[in-house]
Amino acid sequence: MDAKKRQKLRTRNLQAIGNILPPLADALKRHNPLSKLVFDDDAEDGGGDVTVNGVPVYGGRARDFAAEKVEKFHRGGLRIVMPKPEPGMFDEHTNGFLQALDQRTAEEGIRFRDTPEGPDAYYLIVFGIGLGYHLEALAREGAPEFIVLVDQSLDFLCHSLEVFDWGQFIDSMLSRNRRIAFAIDPNPQTLSIMIANIVENWNPPSVDGTRVFMLDDWPVESQVMQALDVEMGKVLSFMGFFNDEIIMLRNTYNALGSGQAKVYRRPNNPKVDVPVFLVASGPSLDENIPFIRENQDKAVIISNGTALRSLLINGITPDIQIETENVLVYPLVALVGEKFDLSSICLIASTTVDSHILDFFGDVIFFFRSALSPYPLFCESERNCLLNPDPTVVNAGLSFAQETGFQDIYFFGVDLGTRGQGRHHSKDSYHYTENPIVVPEDLIFNIPVPGNFGGPFFSSMGFAFTLTNLVAAIGASGPGIRHFNCSDGALIEGAQPEKVSSLSFADIPGGKKQAVEKIIGGFPTYPKARFEKAWNEDRLFAAVNGFADRLIGAFEGLESFEDKSALVRATDFFRPLVDKTSLLQKRFDHTALQIFRGTCLLMMGTVEYFANRLSAPEHHRAFAKIVGEEIIVVAENLRKKAVEILSDPTVVPAITNEGAIEPEGVIPEVSASWGSVPRNAPCPCGSGKRYKQCHGSMT
Repeated sequence: MDAKKRQKLRTRNLQAIGNILPPLADALKRHNPLSKLVFDDDAEDGGGDVTVNGVPVYGGRARDFAAEKVEKFHRGGLRIVMPKPEPGMFDEHTNGFLQALDQRTAEEGIRFRDTPEGPDAYYLIVFGIGLGYHLEALAREGAPEFIVLVDQSLDFLCHSLEVFDWGQFIDSMLSRNRRIAFAIDPNPQTLSIMIANIVENWNPPSVDGTRVFMLDDWPVESQVMQALDVEMGKVLSFMGFFNDEIIMLRNTYNALGSGQAKVYRRPNNPKVDVPVFLVASGPSLDENIPFIRENQDKAVIISNGTALRSLLINGITPDIQIETENVLVYPLVALVGEKFDLSSICLIASTTVDSHILDFFGDVIFFFRSALSPYPLFCESERNCLLNPDPTVVNAGLSFAQETGFQDIYFFGVDLGTRGQGRHHSKDSYHYTENPIVVPEDLIFNIPVPGNFGGPFFSSMGFAFTLTNLVAAIGASGPGIRHFNCSDGALIEGAQPEKVSSLSFADIPGGKKQAVEKIIGGFPTYPKARFEKAWNEDRLFAAVNGFADRLIGAFEGLESFEDKSALVRATDFFRPLVDKTSLLQKRFDHTALQIFRGTCLLMMGTVEYFANRLSAPEHHRAFAKIVGEEIIVVAENLRKKAVEILSDPTVVPAITNEGAIEPEGVIPEVSASWGSVPRNAPCPCGSGKRYKQCHGSMT
């Protein structure tokens, strides 16, 4: 192909890519490759090559190189395999569904293999775009519904525009209702996050069995796969569940119903020339307490969650307290509220926060979280949301600090794990009080990460997710914002490691109180009329019933799982909607979707897992029949429970002076709410097992 024809192909390809991903096409137009596309006398057959510093990447024959890699892939290849679903791993409704599935498949004699076999997989992850010569063959092998194309730079994609017909490839995928996405970044951790986000935002239940193709032998290949294992493990873990959504709707109803509640609204072009201390309760907080106390009048102090007790006990009153959890926050706040006056502290909290804590604080400002059911129902604008509030309070605290215009942000006690021995939190943290309510799984620190000041450090699954999102938020922050990590914990990429011995601060002009009042004083009141328009029971229950009816209709008469199409159609029903603006257009329908979605996706994840492992073709129809019937049972139960609870959302479970939830308020998914469970009693999680054989074995 001569140069003129290659340029024509490049132009058509840029147009084809621009039709589906305009930002990528724009980036390709601007990109100047460091490598070079070359051809020899056999270019027509060999397809040319790419040279890096004059060295050919594919031995002069890129087409043959790709064909050999595809042939090897056909004989095997990597897969991403999820853990086997077991009763007790999920919410009570999914646990019950899984229990019924186990029992009925055993009765029918349906057997499952240990691992998925055959070429079929919903996702195919292709590491290495190369010159594109491998893509058509890969799209045929196993007919993947979604191909994720991964590379470390735009170089190879840029070169491929001249030799591979992207327009034809894209059209062939889209014409069969299949999708492609690109993840391009030099950082292995960022690549893993990008891939996991694609899966989470499109079809999380189908991650099991994902096939992985490697074109190039990347030096960072093992790093990407290791990070990807962690990220993929979180995809289903953080889907949420039905009971949680109902609680959050109820809490939001009670937070906003007075007509006096203040709500966050993201400022336009803010700038705060005052340093802010973002404080969490990691163990290294103890060594920095004297510095924070000495400088507490020279910086705004944002306390995150359990850091509140550590600060107050040591003579430091934070200016702002961040809370996001919808249950079990009361024990912490009540413990400090008995000894300290919290009325001077401004609470910045999710609308879904545990409503028992609100009276302890003076000013309370609520923000929305766009991934939750109250958002489409109650939120007026996407600007009422924090951009990056998940998964923990420290993420919300950072988001608030960035969005309100702080230019210099200092992390204290944001350790996100442990050194492997000793404490996992500050010595004065709630975690070390008498009979604290904690989740044992949250204290498993087995993920090695780099230390902020060097040395070994270990994070947990939840904290690793927190770290990932902190890094992403810092990377996306506006120009001029500087981040400093003073914590002796995990390295937070983008935050400069800084010992407190090198820091000094000037007095705040006009005093800190004036600066804080300027930040929090301008947020609007949530109108009573807006609340009454949002809470329309007739429309809400019509949407709930309509969703339940459509869900039942989708699974009535389900015939077979012999190919992916049935699962694809079923999962399409719960596909996440990530456009925040679109969620506000059909408020009641999207609220109903969000109420059901987490539990339904968890159920579909279990279905996908077992469907991938059916041992005999004749079992597909019987298995599909069981799945359809049992999902219909769950749908009816969810419909009934949603209408029952939301008919009177003012009914909030009572709470004891010690912070324990009364028996009628026990939450099956939150083991910390169960109190004392007899060893031989049924496990409150709904698994059908005895407590000693289920969650009791974890304690």
